Amino acid sequence: MGLEEADRIRLEWGKFLEHVNPVLMKIFHTDIPELALPCTEQQLLEAISVIKREGGSAELVQVLEGTLPILMAYTENGTALKRASEKFSDNNYVNAIAKSSHKS
Repeated sequence: MGLEEADRIRLEWGKFLEHVNPVLMKIFHTDIPELALPCTEQQLLEAISVIKREGGSAELVQVLEGTLPILMAYTENGTALKRASEKFSDNNYVNAIAKSSHKS
């Protein structure tokens, strides 16, 4: 992977964290399907490595590495979707999600 591709992944990851991840966390909590990620964990790690190696600022690398724990909320697709199915079959869960969505 070159620096241009790494930077593209960095930008996608940043937009994802700002706009998409909060919504997914509200709906799925810590069982978000991996298919929702904008790239694989391996691609993100490789992009960070390239940015670090190609002279990206220490602050940028630190920020990117600081976002890696967010990946812990993402679960293998089949498992995550099964858990979501179980959660969404509970009306109390669905109502709580709906209420929290209208507070913003």
